[in-house]
Amino acid sequence: MNTTNQKLGMGLDSLFGMQKIGQTPTGNIEIDVSYIQVNAKQPRKTFDTEEIMNLAESIRENGILQPILVRKINDNEYEVIAGERRLRAAKLLNMQKIPAIVKNLSEDKAFVASIIENIQRSNLSLIEEAESFLRLQNEFSLTQNEIAKQLGKHRSHVANMLRISNLDGEIKDFIEKNNISYGIIKVIAGRDDVFKLLKLCHQKALTVRQLESFIKKLDNESNNNEKAKINHSQEDLLKLKSLQQEIMQKFDIKISFSQNQQNKSNEDICLSYKNIDTLIKFLENITK
Repeated sequence: MNTTNQKLGMGLDSLFGMQKIGQTPTGNIEIDVSYIQVNAKQPRKTFDTEEIMNLAESIRENGILQPILVRKINDNEYEVIAGERRLRAAKLLNMQKIPAIVKNLSEDKAFVASIIENIQRSNLSLIEEAESFLRLQNEFSLTQNEIAKQLGKHRSHVANMLRISNLDGEIKDFIEKNNISYGIIKVIAGRDDVFKLLKLCHQKALTVRQLESFIKKLDNESNNNEKAKINHSQEDLLKLKSLQQEIMQKFDIKISFSQNQQNKSNEDICLSYKNIDTLIKFLENITK
């Protein structure tokens, strides 16, 4: 077992007061399948039909080796904390009862337990995991440090996951559909051009190192273009100032410039003149 799983195991111990997932627990009971409801807040959103069917076939041959974990809501009413795939497979086999361990857990601890169990089994997609972290922060007011400690993760990983969870829905759908790796997302999640870079990575099958090299080159070119733009703008401002003074002296008209409020990339020109004859003279001169 690697270090991460050991930490997750300790997290489960502290939550459940029981053996780590994967060990055979004692004191489990059998519960009528109809009494058990799925957890609406389950972090895992998608279940592969073929996987459930394969699991059902395994259960038919070997039985359920690891009881599901539930919490009691009311008399004859339970909610799944860990083991929804086993429950779905049992229903597929029309099983009447299923072995389960009942734990007295609050809603927030049950949710954390569900996340830990799914992470430990690598059942969550990248987006599902990221959104679970966001829910821990928003719904249960956990800090990044608290989430990291509870899940056995580095705080930097939690911070990256929260950035991913805040991406636009269209971007998250693209990540899910195309199975974009965590390494790629971590590099670009905070950028304004994240979607453009995601599409590029997918089209060209870029590695993380290739992506980092491309971004470095892209940013260098952008900085050089920005510097050129600043120098050019300063030169234009000097020319404009000279023309303003010339027009003022020749036509007695003051010209000023301001940013267009509807289109920030455009500017408005304001002419200040004493009378209509002055304006006509000026316009006739520039249209010759």
